Amino acid sequence: MESLFDRLKSLGVQVGAKETPARLPEEESREFPIQEVVPGEDVLTPFGPVFVSRKLYGPETLQGSVPLCEFREVEILAEWNRTPELKDLHPHSYLFLDAETSGLSGGAGTFAFLVGIGFLSPQGFELHQIFLRDPGMEAAFLAYIEQLAARFKVIVSFNGKAFDIPLLNTRFTLYGFQNVFSEHVHVDLLQLARRLWRDRLPSRRLGSLENEILGLERTAEEVPGWMVPELYIDYLDHQDARPLQGVFYHNDMDIVSMAALFHLCADILAQPNSSRSLPGLDRAALARLYEDLGRIPQALNLYESALQQGDLPPIHFAQTLHRYARIFKRRGDWQTAADLWSRAADLGDAEACIELAKYCEHQLRHPGEAIIWTQRALQAGIPTHWTPAQCRDFDSEIHKRLARLKRLLAP
Repeated sequence: MESLFDRLKSLGVQVGAKETPARLPEEESREFPIQEVVPGEDVLTPFGPVFVSRKLYGPETLQGSVPLCEFREVEILAEWNRTPELKDLHPHSYLFLDAETSGLSGGAGTFAFLVGIGFLSPQGFELHQIFLRDPGMEAAFLAYIEQLAARFKVIVSFNGKAFDIPLLNTRFTLYGFQNVFSEHVHVDLLQLARRLWRDRLPSRRLGSLENEILGLERTAEEVPGWMVPELYIDYLDHQDARPLQGVFYHNDMDIVSMAALFHLCADILAQPNSSRSLPGLDRAALARLYEDLGRIPQALNLYESALQQGDLPPIHFAQTLHRYARIFKRRGDWQTAADLWSRAADLGDAEACIELAKYCEHQLRHPGEAIIWTQRALQAGIPTHWTPAQCRDFDSEIHKRLARLKRLLAP
């Protein structure tokens, strides 16, 4: 049977940054078990042996530009995650988990074949990679994961709430194991990454965050995530584990980068106004997060510094002015809010014009000025970031406002 690599090679596709070496003639008849390819050993469980590869990253390790083993203050992160108990847990209570699976879409037939679990210890950052050599050995595979995970109180994942943990829970249930993750606090870094970098980065994939945030490039060992399921299926067909070296590297990097990203996010949230050079878009995102948490003084400070920094794109500058003005509006400081809306209106922002029309009509009792701002909103057009529902109502609402204001001026 033609292997996956032969099929890919015939299409001109490379694995990672280099081609997998072809088998020598004398190798055609032999297998390459995982223990000959990846450092590790069999560990005995009540359900039989399971292959585990262990690795230790020393205390001074950097992942990109970020220290891997320096645990940071997590009070704000815990508040954002709505798990206040997080801040009282010891750093050694956290596990970082990522699973490589037999399929990318989930479903009852999908199972994990490689689970990486990383954690801080007195020696540094430890990584256990548990490998399923054969689907018939899944009970032992799950037993080791359950035993190791039970030592911790917090799971940190990247999209694990939607994929990794539900998939593993399904397999635990299938084999009659208890749901070992049900008592864990869960922090999903994908959700936080979307909050912090949605406006600045076109992709919030972990690999993109490695490049843009951690300052890291993966080596030629890397295997694209979309290839991982087929590589495992090919391994089951041929018992040649050599191509799986790249899968172990991929999983290793995911875990270690996840840990570094967690520490960095916690630090940014705890000290947003530190000496670290943050782009204006990041400061504006932090301001919104602090505002949503009800930490208004810090949010005001961040909005002001984001606006003063001078690197916000015009559309985001206007949106930041809006959020900033809204705080003063809620406080009843209408003059400050109006000054901020005027700055946004000068950029052609329709929302600011509408707010100024409302201010002139209801606070100043000047319907004539309200008409001017309403007409300017109509000229500015629909804001690009509005939802489809908002867009549908834009013209009708503007014209209703104009008609009402004109009636107020009628003799």
